[in-house]
Amino acid sequence: MLKELGLKNIEDLFSDIPQKIKIKNFNLPDGLSQQETEKKLRKIVVKNKPYTDFLSFLGGGIKPHFIPAIVKSITSRSEFYTAYTPYQSEASQGFLQAMFEYQSMIAEITGMDVANCSLYDGVTSLSEAALMCTRITRKKTFIMPHNISWDKKCVLGNYAKGPGIKIKEVSYDDLTGKIDIDDLKKKIDGDTAGVFEINNATNELLADSEKLDYEKQKSYELMIRASYKNDTIDLADTAMMVVKLLNINDNAPLFNDTTFSIPENSPAQTVVGELNAVDPDGDIIYYEIIEGNKDNIFYLAKTIGTIKVTKPDSLDYENENRRQFILTVVVKELYGPHSDTATMIIEVTNDPSDDDTSIPVAIVSGNNIKVYPNPANDRLYIELPYGRSGIFDVEIINLTGRTVYRHRVHQGQIDVSGFAEGLYLVKVTTNHKVSINKILIKQ
Repeated sequence: MLKELGLKNIEDLFSDIPQKIKIKNFNLPDGLSQQETEKKLRKIVVKNKPYTDFLSFLGGGIKPHFIPAIVKSITSRSEFYTAYTPYQSEASQGFLQAMFEYQSMIAEITGMDVANCSLYDGVTSLSEAALMCTRITRKKTFIMPHNISWDKKCVLGNYAKGPGIKIKEVSYDDLTGKIDIDDLKKKIDGDTAGVFEINNATNELLADSEKLDYEKQKSYELMIRASYKNDTIDLADTAMMVVKLLNINDNAPLFNDTTFSIPENSPAQTVVGELNAVDPDGDIIYYEIIEGNKDNIFYLAKTIGTIKVTKPDSLDYENENRRQFILTVVVKELYGPHSDTATMIIEVTNDPSDDDTSIPVAIVSGNNIKVYPNPANDRLYIELPYGRSGIFDVEIINLTGRTVYRHRVHQGQIDVSGFAEGLYLVKVTTNHKVSINKILIKQ
């Protein structure tokens, strides 16, 4: 294929994409097992709150709908619940069947010869409605409110470009979000094919930055009223929204050169250190590595300034000239023009496990296991209690939730000398009993 296209390699296919926006390294964390993934997702899910407990402003006008229980029963039938079709990737055969049944029912109830339901969403419906208006009236102008969401404007603009439809926008009141009727009357003329009207409850209140007075006002207050109504619920509430204006001053953030050290053979995601730049004005700042991070050995969290190791193999060098990394880091104001640059020196030290004078120690919380050093060979062991079977399922988890050790052990000792300093959870299962202990490993 490359030969027929006259290209040398795969990269040539993407030559039109600017280099500065190409993603070269995703810096993804290590993968998790299914059990670890489910555990992590459950912790996230429990933070969710049901929409029935709150008055929500989310949804862009798509209100919660009551769905009768029989709907799930019907749509689970095999004729509706099928795999995707090979000829229409975004719709399944079952979905097409459901649309056919719906259209047939609507035609039968209304007595119409044809009923259609092939529009995907409200944005598409708006655009198709504009096309229909121009075809029926033979006119070329369509009017819409200025304060509708950008996605509606973009899609409608794409649809209007081909047939040459002219789009006019009507202004609105900044406080109420309502359409300016006087402006609407001025915009309607002999070439107007239709006007799109939206429910005021879903209007987006768009702020004009030129009208915001940064000198006199530190914040603006808006009173927003929302309502929701269906067959069984009638809710209305008013909320006070405070829009704070950020004070961007003239002082640049302060950033100093720093030296960090990290042992060779450190595992991935090991924290090298944290950058502590400050902004005298309290402006929000973020960090970027602009030089020295060849092959993306290190990852810098932009907002908190934590440097981590992403490629630990690059730290294990026998060549003394390659045991130091020099990074140039810039700190910038998020909403301002100021910045400062500093040099970060990261030195790779010897692995503590190779140092004859260093014997690792550990502090244990719990009575089910023991941890003891062996000065004879500078090793650190976990000693497990002996059960009737003498067989243990052991899982050791670090503070990030990552399992660093999981084995079925047939003896009572586990060597943890190579573990990095830190707190670990040790889960031991034997004779259908589970115990969890904490160990703090120090060098």
